[in-house]
Amino acid sequence: MSNWLLTRTANCLFFVLLSVSTYAADGPIVAVPGGQVRGQSMKDGGAVFRGIPFAQPPLGDLRWRAPMPLKPWSGVREAKQFSGECAQNPMWGHPKVVNEDCLYLNIWTPALPPTSLKPVMVWIHGGGNVAGSGRENGESLASHGVVVVNFNYRLALFGFFAHPALTAESPQHASGNYGLMDQIAALQWVRDNIKKFGGDPSNVTIFGESAGAMDANLLMTSPLAKGLFHRVIAESGSVLLDHGAQPLATAEQFGMKLVEAANLPSGDGALKALRGASAEQLLDAFGKTAGPGGIPPGLGVDVDGWVLPQSPAEVFASGRQLPAELIIGINAREFTGPPNASEVKKLIEERYGPLAQRAFPLYGITAAPNGAVSQGAPDPLFGDAGAQWMTDITFRCPSAVVADWNSKSGRPTYQYQFSRGTPGHPEMGAVHASEVFYVFGTLDEQRPMRPNYDAADRAISNVMQEYWTNFAKTGNPDGNGLPAWPKYQPDTKRLLEFTDHGPVAGEKLRSPQCEVYAEALTQAAKTSKTSH
Repeated sequence: MSNWLLTRTANCLFFVLLSVSTYAADGPIVAVPGGQVRGQSMKDGGAVFRGIPFAQPPLGDLRWRAPMPLKPWSGVREAKQFSGECAQNPMWGHPKVVNEDCLYLNIWTPALPPTSLKPVMVWIHGGGNVAGSGRENGESLASHGVVVVNFNYRLALFGFFAHPALTAESPQHASGNYGLMDQIAALQWVRDNIKKFGGDPSNVTIFGESAGAMDANLLMTSPLAKGLFHRVIAESGSVLLDHGAQPLATAEQFGMKLVEAANLPSGDGALKALRGASAEQLLDAFGKTAGPGGIPPGLGVDVDGWVLPQSPAEVFASGRQLPAELIIGINAREFTGPPNASEVKKLIEERYGPLAQRAFPLYGITAAPNGAVSQGAPDPLFGDAGAQWMTDITFRCPSAVVADWNSKSGRPTYQYQFSRGTPGHPEMGAVHASEVFYVFGTLDEQRPMRPNYDAADRAISNVMQEYWTNFAKTGNPDGNGLPAWPKYQPDTKRLLEFTDHGPVAGEKLRSPQCEVYAEALTQAAKTSKTSH
């Protein structure tokens, strides 16, 4: 192509991009499906748009249906405030919410009008798929040259509720994964509209934490998400979180129990009664069925034959997941566990069966002839035996298995461990979700119980943002003079650890513990196939 033609093409692209947004005195205006939205200029350039609808409110007859296309509005819609959160019970510091009109997204763009298309990073919030919202501030990340998007999706029984009547009415004979459908709808909206905000729809990274990381991995196994993203970052979550996706029949059985808890009819009028019930009534029923931690044992994603046609773990294990570069990792001490050594021993026995004897010494668990059980001294980084067990079994080892699977499929894979303890509370260690504020660069934002972050924390935050945005740009987190992040390989199992003194390369993170986990997982899979 000639220099003249290259210059002409670049100029045409610039004017096309310029034409999709205009600046009014009180904020930039962009045309999106449904109408026009007015955002807000950011202090260091660029703009933020909050509360842009990406689907119709799932109210009334639209409750427990796939998200529907928007209806147009007249005039200019203000997009300067976050939308209401999705309905949820109070949990983990989140208040009770009865709002179901919640399918909105937020965008931070580093330049508007755009002069070139930037990589896009779409955040999927955590909260067990039962709590939380997409309100993380993306301004700091966007300043690294990416467009940042986050959004709400239906939660709890509004987003993950299966029932035989819902399955029967569905054209695909599926029910339960409405929250995942919302995530797919948000990604479709990004694909179709993000150019207007300076984002490149051919370079999209989805990233999330906890349930959001699990969902990002799940989308890698959904044919409905094909072509909607190209890279994935999974922070403290995987397709194996909480034993993975359940069979549709199991999810339907729990759905019927929830209907009973709500005192609603279960026969021919079940759907009409369910859709006519108030959010308050349904949330109360949800609360009655909750188990430890506030999450009902049967409420979660299911293999519905449509959004998730097959077991996501089996899809990954066979290398049939959507091709994507992957960063996956955990925090050094995600969860606490039972402080009592006897309880830890019991949990290991229940989970590992005959393999438990191999696991006991790895957690410092010893049993005396008189039946007394003891544990070794707590590890400064990983905590006591209970914390080690809960973190290994829930996050660390499942993430390592997924890293193995993705690497074996031929896609570049990177593993990490975040080891920076909570400032001022070294006894807590690096707990669940503590890395999120570093990734988003929001250490200084006011919030309850905010630790006293110092210069070391800000340095860690900066390098994490560099790694994350480098990965979004190129599929490789390295660059900008950062210490090299080695690729994960199943034999060397190399990773990057974010320590108090910065990033340090390592390898074989708690491999003996995770080898037992992987062997138990393989045995359980074989047993499951035999039983079916």
